[in-house]
Amino acid sequence: MAVNTGRANEMRLSLRIIDAKLVQDTTLLLAAEDRDRQVLRADLSARQQSALALGIQTNCGMVIGLNGPLVEVQLPSGMSLRNGSTRVFVRRDQIDTPEGARCKAE
Repeated sequence: MAVNTGRANEMRLSLRIIDAKLVQDTTLLLAAEDRDRQVLRADLSARQQSALALGIQTNCGMVIGLNGPLVEVQLPSGMSLRNGSTRVFVRRDQIDTPEGARCKAE
């Protein structure tokens, strides 16, 4: 009977080790996928920033002006700043695809 109990404990320990390894592998895989998504998002964002032109839709609205490091955008209809303005200047590095990061107009 003691032999069977010892063998059962060894099997339980082996299963715990396998479970821990699977969790570790899954965690590493998810982290790698997240890094890949971040790299792709950064690449897309950089390409869009370099290709900005009047009329392009962004995460902040439609581009209506370019002024060096700043981009003037028309906020989407129904949106305005606290002062009522529907146009805002946004730093070029904060411009993203329309479905990208939330607009951080200041």
